[in-house]
Amino acid sequence: MKNNRIIALLLLIATLLSLIPTAVTAEEALPEKSPTVVLACSDFQADAGNEAGKANVKKILAAMAKEGFTSADGFLCCGDYDIDYDDTKGGIKALTEAVKDVVSENMVFVQGNHDSANSKAGTNGLSVSGNNDPESGEYGVFVLNEEIYMQYNDNEGTIKRTAQKLINYLNEKLAQGYDRPIFVTSHLPLHYSMRCHNEGDARHASYIFDVLNEAGAKGLNIIFLFGHDHSNGWDDYIGGASVYLEKGDKILIPQHSKTKFNEETLNFTYMNAGYVGYYRNVNGADSALTMTTYTITEDSVEIARYSKEGVHNLKSAGVTNSYRDETAYPANTEVYPSPRTLTLTEVTDRTPIADLIPNTVEVKGTGQWLVRVTSVDELTDGGKYMIVHSGEPYAVMLPNVVSKSDSSGNARVGFDLETTNKFGADNVYGDWEDKAWTLTKSGDKWLVGSDGGYVKLAYTEDTAVAATLEAEGSLFSIKGSEDAFTFVSDFLVLNYNARGLISGFSAKPAPFYIYRFAGYSVNADGGDAPWGAAVGDTVTVAATPPAGYSFNGWKVLSGDVTISDAASESATFIMPAEPVRLKADYVLKVGTGTTPDTWENPFNDVEKDEWYYSAVHYATDNELMNGTGIGVFAPNVNVSRAMIVTVLYRLEGSPDVSDVKTPFTDVEAKEWYADAIAWAYKNGVVNGTSPTTFAPTGNLTREQFATILYRYADEVKGRDVSVDGTASLDKYSDRDEVSGYAYDALLWTNYNGFIGGVSATKLSPKSGATRAQMATILYRFITAE
Repeated sequence: MKNNRIIALLLLIATLLSLIPTAVTAEEALPEKSPTVVLACSDFQADAGNEAGKANVKKILAAMAKEGFTSADGFLCCGDYDIDYDDTKGGIKALTEAVKDVVSENMVFVQGNHDSANSKAGTNGLSVSGNNDPESGEYGVFVLNEEIYMQYNDNEGTIKRTAQKLINYLNEKLAQGYDRPIFVTSHLPLHYSMRCHNEGDARHASYIFDVLNEAGAKGLNIIFLFGHDHSNGWDDYIGGASVYLEKGDKILIPQHSKTKFNEETLNFTYMNAGYVGYYRNVNGADSALTMTTYTITEDSVEIARYSKEGVHNLKSAGVTNSYRDETAYPANTEVYPSPRTLTLTEVTDRTPIADLIPNTVEVKGTGQWLVRVTSVDELTDGGKYMIVHSGEPYAVMLPNVVSKSDSSGNARVGFDLETTNKFGADNVYGDWEDKAWTLTKSGDKWLVGSDGGYVKLAYTEDTAVAATLEAEGSLFSIKGSEDAFTFVSDFLVLNYNARGLISGFSAKPAPFYIYRFAGYSVNADGGDAPWGAAVGDTVTVAATPPAGYSFNGWKVLSGDVTISDAASESATFIMPAEPVRLKADYVLKVGTGTTPDTWENPFNDVEKDEWYYSAVHYATDNELMNGTGIGVFAPNVNVSRAMIVTVLYRLEGSPDVSDVKTPFTDVEAKEWYADAIAWAYKNGVVNGTSPTTFAPTGNLTREQFATILYRYADEVKGRDVSVDGTASLDKYSDRDEVSGYAYDALLWTNYNGFIGGVSATKLSPKSGATRAQMATILYRFITAE
């Protein structure tokens, strides 16, 4: 009986327990995450107009719907919205209407070579160049616009600047360990096509390709999308209307001419987005109109191409190009059917891609102040301008006529050139007035003149189209923007001649920068000042005292000026017709310690009137820094990553770290900085440039300096690193260049006055920090405790 009662009790307990809801795991409780879908196409420019173009798109979308694709999270179009070059806005509106039932957000419209003259990035629906990431963070988008990566491009400087912007973006992704797909979108492709030989397209494309290939090798999941090559069978040798290549495939990349191409192995996915307007096939390759879908999950991207008939090959078999007798490169007959799965990889190497254009502190010059013109609307009747061929090195068009011959004795007459590297920036300084041109308005066109007359283009019997100075000149239409302007007179143009002059030509105008004479330079040592000012303007300068110092008045070093209140940190003066240089004088505040005036300065390269004098005194007097040699401090030498860590280690009394091991394979125990790096790693001050590297001899950037100082203050010193609502980096035009990991640190160091801008509007986060800057920043930080 007793056993029966026990059994009955156990059965009752079991029954009651069965009524209690069973606990579920977090994985079971959460619904499965839906994939992110992105839709892509290019070249919405049907011969019959926008309505015909919409019909093409809707037929393809209908075929996609039958396969289950009825909505998307984002839309990418790789350029060209009108066949007649006159209605970009209308084309984008029509394309948007065509896809609105499928996708209406995260719309990216890349600039193409058919955009109307008044359309540039950020207008008429076109996306801005650079970062266009969606808020979701599920994928990245970087736009290479036509304005910075152009058709017929022989401007190497333009492509290098574009590549550098891409480097900055991808380095942020590397630092984050970003494992989502990144779409790099461009109207222009990177590969060889007959347009390279015949039109000059994609010249210098290797700069862009090399950046993408290195980023792909480090583990970033890059998908390069292009359009453009949809007529005359330009791409028929690699698949015609359906081009798709992936990691491990070979590709021909133009170098720096119309004739040199290197075969490269891809470290990323490379494909056309899908043409939706037309494909004019002349060789017999695939000519279908298509769109592409990207279905993004946690660990993969499924890529599929669709035509109005349904699922279509991602890559079709290529055929030999016969157009213009172009048969030099064999056809790629590989076929990749849809769909194809791209497995997402993790970043394996977070070491930054090296800068193509080194970041340097922007230094103001002296002399006449010139500003780069960015729109024809800025030109004024009777204004004085510099006209500069925008290649590298830059070539100033001089107002004197010369005749130059090639090796065969064929002469051309035009304007002489002066090569220089002083142009290219937004602000330029120097003595250029005798090389200026005057632009005179005549209706909606311009006369280009100097004291010798006006520029005239005319055919001659012996020297083709001569450019000379005459009493009556040619009327020019000036078209373009900052990258760059062209001068066109009827069917003749100003052209860069390989003989080293600017002459006339009947096609392909040369690109020119135009600079306006804005005034004269203004420099304020130890303070903030504008880049320059026009004669008669009221100029305001502001002192920026370092921590521990008081402002002691302004001194005039050059220029005929009277300062309104020389004792005020914010002072004004009237700009004369000459450069002005001022100096803000500072004195040590009472009660902050020993005065530098009693210091026996051992350095012959540290003058007493330099802004960093007191900081160098403090750093060396407290044995935080030493000279680099007898009598040498080297204030302008860049600081290495090992140097800053060593200084902070000394500041903490060089504690024992014999029991600390770091993962850094590039830090040998015998090196002078090894203990300092071990201490910094142990205390969370540094992480390294990758899981296994520290790059001790690499230049320390300003944002890296800020980050290390921020972590030191927080983790080692226990200081408050919060900021209030007034803290902001918005006054700096390059604030978007700050890497994500460094933003809070730069905000804090800037808010507390430890790290200011290199000018009133430039933070220059990725430029190198010098020894003088390090001494000054450390002095401000330490004395603020």
